[in-house]
Amino acid sequence: MVNVWISLIGPPADEALFREIEAQVRAFSAWLYLLAPLAVLRYARVPFNPPLPLLQQHERGALSHPGRH
Repeated sequence: MVNVWISLIGPPADEALFREIEAQVRAFSAWLYLLAPLAVLRYARVPFNPPLPLLQQHERGALSHPGRH
């Protein structure tokens, strides 16, 4: 239905890697678009604002590992 242009940012890619990426894009089935509503429903129950204890737990984890993001 559409043309997709694939380009890699950075040094020239290995030809085998580029062929693998191209094969994955070509193998994508348009029928998978029918699953999009399920992806939205999956996260419908996730709260918009996480609970404060969860935020504090992740904040402590980030502070104990500086430089890891």
